[in-house]
Amino acid sequence: MCELYTLKLKRNVFAYIKRSSNDKILTKEIYDYYGEDESVWLYKLWSNIYIKNSEIIRIPKLNQLKSLKIYKCKKIESIPELKQLSSLILLYCNKIERIGEMNTLTSLKIKGCNNIKTVGEMKRLTKVSLDNYKMSDMLKLNNLTSIKIHGDNEIIQIPKLNHLTRIDLHLCNEIKEIIEHKQLISLRILYCDKMERIAKMRNLKCLKIMGCDNIKIIPKLKCLTLLYLNRCESIKEIPELKCLTNLVITKCGKMKTIESINKKEIMEYIRSINEI
Repeated sequence: MCELYTLKLKRNVFAYIKRSSNDKILTKEIYDYYGEDESVWLYKLWSNIYIKNSEIIRIPKLNQLKSLKIYKCKKIESIPELKQLSSLILLYCNKIERIGEMNTLTSLKIKGCNNIKTVGEMKRLTKVSLDNYKMSDMLKLNNLTSIKIHGDNEIIQIPKLNHLTRIDLHLCNEIKEIIEHKQLISLRILYCDKMERIAKMRNLKCLKIMGCDNIKIIPKLKCLTLLYLNRCESIKEIPELKCLTNLVITKCGKMKTIESINKKEIMEYIRSINEI
């Protein structure tokens, strides 16, 4: 049975510690720590750390650390090699320039950290969520299963990755095409101005497109069960999609034809939406 402990280390330092029955420290949360005192790292066996609004200038090499989340820490310039880390979240830390090698890392999220220049090797990384960050080196990882990119105007293509099952793109204005990814199940494209083409993908089940006026054709996707279209002004027709069970079309003014078993009912539904 876990219990929650609160420890005040010094003025303006609050650490929340969660202990298990065998007294091993599991989680530490540091809020509003204004100082550089090394005593904040008094315990070396932390497995999960969340640091928020802190002026800590460095993260030591904590060998037992499994999960690290850092939010609005303005003085941290680098993340060292952390040999056991599996999850890393960096939010609005504008001075971070370097992330060390982390070959146990499986999940990485970066948002509002626009000065990162170098990233160490991450052989086991499977899930990536990035906001305004250059993806060129990151996308060489063949183990990725999920990619989420927001606001990247430099990436021009998602290369073929053997295990990729999910792509989520938002405001990626230089990507023109989604090439075939054989294992892809879910594809979400929001307000990608230059997007023109989506390749046929045999396993794709969920497709959501919003605000992409240059996409003209939805390919025949034999496994697609959900299709969501919103503000796609150039799409005029939907091909026959035999497995489709959920269809939402909103503000697609040029839509004329849907090859579907329930064609009449769906067309009436589309007209009613476009008239709102």
